[in-house]
Amino acid sequence: MASKNFKATWMGQYRNSNDTYYGAGNPIRTGGSVGFHSYLGFDKSAILSAINSSSTAARVYLNIYVTDGGSFDLGMHKEGSNKATNGLPFYRYARKAWTFGTGWQRQDITDISLSGESLSGFKNILNGGYTGPVLYGALNSNQGEAYGVTNNSYHIYIEVTGTWNTAPGTPKITAPTAGQKVDKTFELKGTAASDAEQSASQLTYQWALNNGAGFEYFDWGSPGVVNKVLDFSIYAESTQAQVALRAFDGELYGPWVYSDRFTIQHNRPPGPPTNLSPVGGAQRDRTQAITFSWVHNDADGQSAYEIQWRLQGTTAWNSTGKVSSTSKSRVYAANTFPQGQIEWQVRTYDQESLVGAWSATAIFSATEPSDAPIITSPVMNESVPTSIINVSWNAAEQEEYEIQLVQDGVILWSETSISNIRVMEIPYTLENNSTYTIRLRVRLSAELFSSWAETTFNTSFTVPSQPIVELYEWTDEGSIEVRITNPITGVVGEPTVTSNDIYRRIYGTDDPYERIAVGIPNNGVFRDYTPASGVRYQYYVKAWGDNGTSNDSLAVNMLITIKNTRLSVASNPTRFIELQYNPSRSFDIQKDRTMLKFNGRQYPVAEFGYHETKKFSLSFAIRDVLQLELLLDIIDEKQTLLYRDSRGRREFVTIDSISVTDRFPNGYNVSFAPEKVEYIEVV
Repeated sequence: MASKNFKATWMGQYRNSNDTYYGAGNPIRTGGSVGFHSYLGFDKSAILSAINSSSTAARVYLNIYVTDGGSFDLGMHKEGSNKATNGLPFYRYARKAWTFGTGWQRQDITDISLSGESLSGFKNILNGGYTGPVLYGALNSNQGEAYGVTNNSYHIYIEVTGTWNTAPGTPKITAPTAGQKVDKTFELKGTAASDAEQSASQLTYQWALNNGAGFEYFDWGSPGVVNKVLDFSIYAESTQAQVALRAFDGELYGPWVYSDRFTIQHNRPPGPPTNLSPVGGAQRDRTQAITFSWVHNDADGQSAYEIQWRLQGTTAWNSTGKVSSTSKSRVYAANTFPQGQIEWQVRTYDQESLVGAWSATAIFSATEPSDAPIITSPVMNESVPTSIINVSWNAAEQEEYEIQLVQDGVILWSETSISNIRVMEIPYTLENNSTYTIRLRVRLSAELFSSWAETTFNTSFTVPSQPIVELYEWTDEGSIEVRITNPITGVVGEPTVTSNDIYRRIYGTDDPYERIAVGIPNNGVFRDYTPASGVRYQYYVKAWGDNGTSNDSLAVNMLITIKNTRLSVASNPTRFIELQYNPSRSFDIQKDRTMLKFNGRQYPVAEFGYHETKKFSLSFAIRDVLQLELLLDIIDEKQTLLYRDSRGRREFVTIDSISVTDRFPNGYNVSFAPEKVEYIEVV
């Protein structure tokens, strides 16, 4: 025996005590102090079709997942949908009354009969005008509750068991065979499939073809006809072609059977080669070997190629002649090409020696390297007393330069610029007592980059004294105060501290520190108005000396607790408002999702994107009109705001609207819906 399941499509719920509509969908309720009645709708025609099409006597079962055990009486109604109105719809008692515990309950309703009618049997009751069951209980009976239309695994359903048609068997493919070559008109051949319920002459067949671009499905043939004549001349050549075949008995599809791989070959010449390199005026060093490459455009593999080239402005081509090779590249020896613009073409041959058309003309510049520059500062092995290095150089001519700062073979910083400058400051902070290398090369527009010029130097400088950091909690402001002490040690050469930078990260993580403040004066103070409540943060300070060197403090940490909810202007966090009365907070997250539908798949496939939307729903009571005006002023600034609350939430948001209503006898209720936005805190 097999089973076919039919989920309920709707549910309407009524109170028997006053004949009023109560709810829909989920959950199902029965009985109780009001006498709950739950009306259920199913696809009546589909259920009858399953009962009638079974070759053996079908049985019908009601499957329900009970969450609160109680009385469940069964009736049948004539509704076509949930009325969702007052007035208890018509039904008749189906002479079934159960007391269910919790969990799945499966009850046979095949032979039910109706009180007050001569109809008996679930099938006959449906044919007699009734459309679905009612689950209910008398007034003051033990109230029961169960899942209804939930659209998950607990969804109530009717199960029909019986014996139905079986799918036809698998046919066989006899042509084409493995490795066979097909050109134009060809007959696809197969042997008939078997079927337990009907003769082979009643089966129809469908063919499909894959020539390397995915399967193409053809129309069903006439009953009993397996073979199909197909014109292959419209399909691209392929050595990996394949056909598939399946049978259909009018109701069920048999499995696909697949042929061995065969070849579609039309003996057409290859297309012009593409993806040529070098191309587009690219520069190549004529004093070095130059590689030409291309893509052969034919399903049939390349067997040979021919290249021709010439100096632009001349008429005679230099040709390789036909070269037997499957390689899609050729290396020309150094000094093959004269200096200037070189144009070239290539054409290829397929495995049957048919030659294709010449490619489009590609052009490149055969040139020579520029003269290398001379680095004048820093000189080789110079000892540099600062943490910032200035580089200068001489070059005969220069239109572009590339410069690198290297340590132990690792490029720490690099820049390429079209400029004729010959002196620059490298924006990289050097470590003390370290060795670095400057690499530099230059180029004229008509030439290639020169060879690299290099110089190596060492650093030896005195850094500022190590700053001392102390943290203080300002609970009323929800901030952490960073107090900096820049001591003077009196060491010879000690630089004067010009400013301090402050860095922060979450304590106990390996996250990189973020710079949250710059230019803090000597022995200065800074307040961080942005920490999340209940999160421990770690801070350190970098002190900068007037000689361009720096020194880092030891890391210190602190946790702050924020009361209530705070909104502050992200660009000016000292401007904030505290919202503390009658808070109501919730948030909604929406993922970027696209539902894709494909042939042969019953359900869509979800494809999730990178973006998401996060919105808050907030409401508060404000007692003071000045507080209300402050909130409205902050929102009117139309800037990014920082949201923080006592539960540790910390989000950058924007607000586009606010609702304000009067509270009686005084005060105001406000509600608004901030939306999370991207905001860069690093300075």
